[in-house]
Amino acid sequence: MSTFECKIKFRKEGKLVTETYLVGALSFTEAEANITSEMQAYLSEPFKVVNIKLSTYSEVVRNEGGDGWFKAKVTLLVFDDETGKTKKQNIYILVQADDVKQAYGLTEVAMKGTLSEYKISAVSETVILDVFKK
Repeated sequence: MSTFECKIKFRKEGKLVTETYLVGALSFTEAEANITSEMQAYLSEPFKVVNIKLSTYSEVVRNEGGDGWFKAKVTLLVFDDETGKTKKQNIYILVQADDVKQAYGLTEVAMKGTLSEYKISAVSETVILDVFKK
Protein backbone atom coordinates (compact mmCIF):
# COMPACT_ATOMS: atom_id res chain seq x y z
CA MET A 1 0.00 0.00 0.00
CA SER A 2 1.21 3.48 -0.86
CA THR A 3 0.52 6.79 0.83
CA PHE A 4 -0.90 9.79 -1.00
CA GLU A 5 -0.99 13.47 -0.04
CA CYS A 6 -4.48 14.79 -0.71
CA LYS A 7 -5.51 18.43 -0.68
CA ILE A 8 -9.11 19.43 -0.17
CA LYS A 9 -10.67 22.84 -0.55
CA PHE A 10 -13.79 24.07 1.25
CA ARG A 11 -15.35 27.12 2.85
CA LYS A 12 -14.64 27.65 6.55
CA GLU A 13 -16.13 30.67 8.31
CA GLY A 14 -16.69 32.37 4.96
CA LYS A 15 -13.10 31.84 3.74
CA LEU A 16 -11.89 29.34 1.17
CA VAL A 17 -9.29 27.07 2.83
CA THR A 18 -7.07 24.25 1.59
CA GLU A 19 -6.08 21.43 3.92
CA THR A 20 -3.64 18.56 3.36
CA TYR A 21 -4.11 14.98 4.53
CA LEU A 22 -2.24 11.72 4.02
CA VAL A 23 -4.21 8.60 3.02
CA GLY A 24 -3.25 4.99 2.42
CA ALA A 25 -4.36 3.53 -0.91
CA LEU A 26 -3.32 1.33 -3.81
CA SER A 27 -4.11 3.88 -6.53
CA PHE A 28 -4.98 7.54 -7.10
CA THR A 29 -8.63 6.57 -7.59
CA GLU A 30 -8.70 4.72 -4.27
CA ALA A 31 -6.92 7.65 -2.58
CA GLU A 32 -9.65 10.02 -3.81
CA ALA A 33 -12.37 7.65 -2.59
CA ASN A 34 -10.66 7.25 0.80
CA ILE A 35 -10.17 10.98 1.43
CA THR A 36 -13.73 11.67 0.30
CA SER A 37 -15.23 9.11 2.70
CA GLU A 38 -13.00 10.25 5.60
CA MET A 39 -13.78 13.94 5.13
CA GLN A 40 -17.54 13.39 4.74
CA ALA A 41 -17.52 12.15 8.34
CA TYR A 42 -15.84 15.38 9.55
CA LEU A 43 -17.22 18.11 7.30
CA SER A 44 -20.81 19.19 6.84
CA GLU A 45 -19.74 21.71 4.19
CA PRO A 46 -19.24 20.67 0.56
CA PHE A 47 -15.58 20.17 -0.34
CA LYS A 48 -13.50 19.43 -3.39
CA VAL A 49 -10.42 17.22 -3.74
CA VAL A 50 -8.05 19.55 -5.61
CA ASN A 51 -4.77 17.62 -5.62
CA ILE A 52 -3.49 14.10 -5.05
CA LYS A 53 0.15 13.11 -5.24
CA LEU A 54 2.18 10.09 -4.23
CA SER A 55 3.95 10.87 -0.98
CA THR A 56 7.68 10.43 -0.40
CA TYR A 57 7.31 9.04 3.13
CA SER A 58 8.71 5.57 3.69
CA GLU A 59 7.22 5.33 7.17
CA VAL A 60 4.66 7.00 9.42
CA VAL A 61 5.39 7.22 13.16
CA ARG A 62 2.27 7.86 15.22
CA ASN A 63 2.28 9.50 18.64
CA GLU A 64 -1.33 9.94 19.70
CA GLY A 65 -0.44 12.84 22.02
CA GLY A 66 1.27 14.79 19.22
CA ASP A 67 -0.25 18.02 17.94
CA GLY A 68 1.38 18.18 14.51
CA TRP A 69 3.11 16.22 11.78
CA PHE A 70 6.82 16.58 11.06
CA LYS A 71 8.95 15.45 8.13
CA ALA A 72 12.22 13.82 9.18
CA LYS A 73 14.91 13.49 6.52
CA VAL A 74 17.17 10.55 7.34
CA THR A 75 20.38 9.95 5.39
CA LEU A 76 21.38 6.30 5.25
CA LEU A 77 25.00 5.39 4.55
CA VAL A 78 24.79 2.36 2.25
CA PHE A 79 27.78 0.34 1.04
CA ASP A 80 27.71 -0.36 -2.72
CA ASP A 81 29.24 -3.78 -3.47
CA GLU A 82 29.84 -2.96 -7.15
CA THR A 83 31.86 0.22 -6.64
CA GLY A 84 33.18 -0.50 -3.16
CA LYS A 85 32.09 2.96 -2.02
CA THR A 86 29.64 4.17 0.58
CA LYS A 87 26.66 6.02 -0.86
CA LYS A 88 24.15 8.29 0.80
CA GLN A 89 20.46 7.52 0.41
CA ASN A 90 17.75 9.78 1.80
CA ILE A 91 14.48 8.52 3.22
CA TYR A 92 11.64 10.55 4.69
CA ILE A 93 9.63 9.66 7.78
CA LEU A 94 6.41 11.40 8.81
CA VAL A 95 6.34 11.82 12.59
CA GLN A 96 3.45 12.92 14.81
CA ALA A 97 4.82 15.08 17.62
CA ASP A 98 4.37 18.27 19.64
CA ASP A 99 7.55 19.97 18.39
CA VAL A 100 10.74 19.46 16.37
CA LYS A 101 12.69 18.19 19.38
CA GLN A 102 10.13 15.47 20.13
CA ALA A 103 9.92 14.55 16.42
CA TYR A 104 13.72 14.15 16.35
CA GLY A 105 13.59 11.85 19.40
CA LEU A 106 10.76 9.75 17.94
CA THR A 107 12.71 9.45 14.68
CA GLU A 108 15.70 8.13 16.63
CA VAL A 109 13.46 5.55 18.32
CA ALA A 110 12.00 4.50 14.94
CA MET A 111 15.50 4.07 13.47
CA LYS A 112 16.84 2.14 16.47
CA GLY A 113 16.77 -1.30 14.81
CA THR A 114 18.37 -0.10 11.56
CA LEU A 115 21.47 -2.05 10.60
CA SER A 116 23.09 0.61 8.42
CA GLU A 117 24.56 3.85 9.67
CA TYR A 118 22.28 6.86 9.45
CA LYS A 119 22.09 10.55 10.23
CA ILE A 120 18.95 12.58 10.86
CA SER A 121 19.63 15.43 8.43
CA ALA A 122 16.56 17.59 9.01
CA VAL A 123 13.24 17.75 10.82
CA SER A 124 10.60 20.26 9.74
CA GLU A 125 6.92 20.87 10.37
CA THR A 126 4.49 19.91 7.59
CA VAL A 127 1.08 21.20 6.57
CA ILE A 128 -0.42 17.71 6.93
CA LEU A 129 -3.33 17.81 9.38
CA ASP A 130 -4.02 14.09 9.76
CA VAL A 131 -3.18 10.63 8.44
CA PHE A 132 -5.83 8.12 7.39
CA LYS A 133 -4.47 4.63 6.74
CA LYS A 134 -6.84 1.74 6.11
